[in-house]
Amino acid sequence: MKKQRRAMAVFLLIFTLSASMALSGCGKKTVDYEFGESDESGGNTEGDLSARLGIPKSYEGEIPVGESGLSKITIQDEDIQVPSTDGMSIVHAKKNLMDAGYRQTVAETIFDRSGGIYRYDWDVSYKQDVEVQMQIYQMLLDNANDIGDTANASWYEQYLEELQTQYDDAVEEREGPGDWSALDYVGKIGSTQFRLSFSPSENGLSSYFSFSIHPYESQILYRPYAGATQAFYYTSLNEDGQENRCSWSAEEAAEIAEDFLNDCGIQDVVLDSVTDLLWDYTDASLNTIASELDGYLVTFTRAVNGCAPYQAYFFMVDNLQSGDTFFVGGPSYETYSVYLDDNGIFAADCFDLLLPPEETENNVDLLSWDEILEIADTAIPNYYIKYPTSFNALSFNDIRLTYYLVKDEEEDTYQYIPVWVFAQIEEYEGEYNDDSPTQVVMINAVTGDVIDLPEMMNQNGTGAGDNFYDEGLDDDMFVE
Repeated sequence: MKKQRRAMAVFLLIFTLSASMALSGCGKKTVDYEFGESDESGGNTEGDLSARLGIPKSYEGEIPVGESGLSKITIQDEDIQVPSTDGMSIVHAKKNLMDAGYRQTVAETIFDRSGGIYRYDWDVSYKQDVEVQMQIYQMLLDNANDIGDTANASWYEQYLEELQTQYDDAVEEREGPGDWSALDYVGKIGSTQFRLSFSPSENGLSSYFSFSIHPYESQILYRPYAGATQAFYYTSLNEDGQENRCSWSAEEAAEIAEDFLNDCGIQDVVLDSVTDLLWDYTDASLNTIASELDGYLVTFTRAVNGCAPYQAYFFMVDNLQSGDTFFVGGPSYETYSVYLDDNGIFAADCFDLLLPPEETENNVDLLSWDEILEIADTAIPNYYIKYPTSFNALSFNDIRLTYYLVKDEEEDTYQYIPVWVFAQIEEYEGEYNDDSPTQVVMINAVTGDVIDLPEMMNQNGTGAGDNFYDEGLDDDMFVE
């Protein structure tokens, strides 16, 4: 049962993160703090690349519908996005299998080595973990007695007795890391215990590692608050304009987070956002008794020549969600989320999919804008013959030259390649959501070939065909 719970937790983590960490592509990034915005990610600045390829700042025109069944296909964008660099590259990299050396580097970066680093076994009960739970439930009992909650007090007393029995039977000593073949570890940062978990992907691209306070209930011990029995943290838009109580500024938080990633061996990242954290303190009935703004979530994405690759999510792309095609996720993302407060970094979720590049083809020859338009005249309608849409007409209003991650011919090797993105994005409450297009076609900016998104996503292990519900999930991923 523990293995089933863990498998389901892993699946839900991947699905939740892929749905919540939407990152914008090259040139149309949004950053919560002004210091995070820069031109290094793109924007048509009419520089060398734009001039050399004849790329206009804006474009409006139609392309033939061919045999697509569509009534009209238009291209209309007032702000075509182009990297501000003078050239583009093709980057080749191997899949990150998170081997023993990788795990050791990350673990020794995160944990205080003087406090020991240990393997964590999901099927073993450890005295240290039970002690923390006993401390928390004693807190709950004391709180219940203080407010005269006799019913809950009686239950807490009973559960404390069960925990005492668990403690008596629990394992005293943890096992050291050994050859670093394990996937889960525990250690301390200061006086707080954390768990670090690795999830290397055997098929496709989904490798990640995460660490957080362990056990989860002990967050209230990490962030104690008078009268509170539980503590939760959330990202906050801070619409009320509260002052973030963290002693670090947003700029300092970003630097600390990037240094942490660098120490873990993760290089070449670009800042995506810095968002305030709101801590919510509750009583035993989950009633909020206090909230405070303290800390940040800092997110990064992998950089290719200083540019964030195209990373829109495809949940809303119409012709990828119809007929025999259905996708549970978007393309593979190399994203990194780091949480910190005054105590330092206390959690992270890192989708470190690729190892450092093995080869980079610099300044590759790119097709001109006119050549791309000529290719689009036949490529786009043909794409919709193969993958029909329920839309009657298409209007591509998000055009950009950027990078996209594709599978290489070699096993476990991938490429970031230059691509032209033709996407249709919708307006919601006066804003365009370029993270979730309703239509998208990508053309290789070097060869002119159309990227077959369903095929590519299946190769990357991020999509599923019509047999997903029959073969995509194992029975043991679900709790009985």
